[in-house]
Amino acid sequence: IDDFCIERVDRAQCFPVGLSELNIDRDKVYLGQNIPNPSTSQTTIPFYLPDAGNVNFVIRNMLGQSVYSENQSRPSGDGILELDVSELSGGIYYYTMWYNNKQYSRKMIVTK
Repeated sequence: IDDFCIERVDRAQCFPVGLSELNIDRDKVYLGQNIPNPSTSQTTIPFYLPDAGNVNFVIRNMLGQSVYSENQSRPSGDGILELDVSELSGGIYYYTMWYNNKQYSRKMIVTK
């Protein structure tokens, strides 16, 4: 182990990044994998918007039924969506972010 430093940073100023997410193109929309996945109670979804705009988040179960929806105006840059999934049944869900008439989706697993 080399020299390193640990600092506490304001959560609003950063978001979790995995090895496959190190080279995010700052000219494109990015929707990251929820962390942790699988989740039991709380999960965080990182995303990036190149420009400010209206964003709609929807979570659907395997039957395509919406179990969560949120519409908000967001500034450009890094963002996170923190969700309480403790009320959801265990299973596979898909979360989708709509931004500028395009949709971006990922799979999320909830365990009990």
